[in-house]
Amino acid sequence: MEPKAVILSAGKGLRMLPLTEKIPKPLLPKRENSLLLNQINFIRSYTNDITITIGYLKNQMLEALEMYKIDNFIFGHDLGNAFWINDSSFNSYEGPLVVITCDNIMEIDINKLIDEYYKNGEKSILVGVEGIDENADKVKFTGNEITEIGKNLESNILLSGLQILNIKKIQKEKKKFNNFYNIWEVLIKN
Repeated sequence: MEPKAVILSAGKGLRMLPLTEKIPKPLLPKRENSLLLNQINFIRSYTNDITITIGYLKNQMLEALEMYKIDNFIFGHDLGNAFWINDSSFNSYEGPLVVITCDNIMEIDINKLIDEYYKNGEKSILVGVEGIDENADKVKFTGNEITEIGKNLESNILLSGLQILNIKKIQKEKKKFNNFYNIWEVLIKN
């Protein structure tokens, strides 16, 4: 079964103002060679079943998606980064869901992560990288189990913006998630 992927592209890119005042961050530096297009091309080497989240400057994003030949999108204006998680388009999907930010530039083999997902009993995966950044989301873990996520943690493991989610398990919670902190709180608890 071909995996599904979601590229997170709905935010305003506030840290990049004034560049993002009139152009959405995913479409920088220019539509023909954007952050989003680079991410789409990367994900297409693993799957063609790609959904893009959009919000800020919706019409520009829709024009770009048409140019990039992407039909699947979920719109949410001024919502958290996980507003789309309970969308009905994922209700019947039972495989791993690759979730990545539009500005993620790391090189990684998604197939190895998907193999790990199945090997570990279809547990959701967060990909971390070593580093120091006071503004980054950090993670603490014991063995391979995540115990805590947050910006104020003392940890040198930073979240990369790449996740492999068990969407079926998340949707079974019957909660309306708005951000990934809430999702991972539930996953850590369970």
